Amino acid sequence: MRCGISTRLPHDQRLACEHLIEIARHGFEAIEPFATRSHFDYHNPSDINTLARWLDEIRTQLYSIHALVAESYTSDTSG
Repeated sequence: MRCGISTRLPHDQRLACEHLIEIARHGFEAIEPFATRSHFDYHNPSDINTLARWLDEIRTQLYSIHALVAESYTSDTSG
């Protein structure tokens, strides 16, 4: 069975390769990016391509995209 995790924990930060490396380091093989533009701008082709490159580099798979619950989060306040 493949084990994956959402990037919900660092949702208040812009998603970075370091987050994915840390996830993979803990044994997770798949990720589910948290869908807020302030964390991962799923509307931006450049951000999508960057995420794909990171996943390829660290040999981790995209499992799904976390359902949109807010446009953004700032200081623990949804927008």
